[in-house]
Amino acid sequence: MTVIKKRKATRVLQRTTAVTMAKGSPASNVLPQSASVTVNFRQMPGTSVKDVENHIRKVVRNKNIDIELLGCKEVSQFATKDSQSYRAIDEICSRTDPKKNFVVPYLVMGSTDAYHYGEICDNVLRFSPFRVSAEL
Repeated sequence: MTVIKKRKATRVLQRTTAVTMAKGSPASNVLPQSASVTVNFRQMPGTSVKDVENHIRKVVRNKNIDIELLGCKEVSQFATKDSQSYRAIDEICSRTDPKKNFVVPYLVMGSTDAYHYGEICDNVLRFSPFRVSAEL
């Protein structure tokens, strides 16, 4: 049981990979002339699109493949806990029950509209009010 819990927890701490589409033969009894897959990667902060491409080239056995990057964007920057905005959210959350409610930075696993503000704002905060079990 502990191993399963640890695996679930580590999923938010590493790059994730999901094959979302595969295309090849038009029928089960026909050999395909070519094949393609679409893979969705969720990057970790500190990595780049180039890192993902290098990872693909490293793990794929066939070195003669063509890689086409679709809909790529670099990872969003971190917001700092020292910002006025972060401190305001922390203060508001603490008012209701300071012993139980506190703000903890975490990674948002997925793209949000906040990405568009990265070029014009020093700190972009994505606020999700929920409680997390300490038993994770």
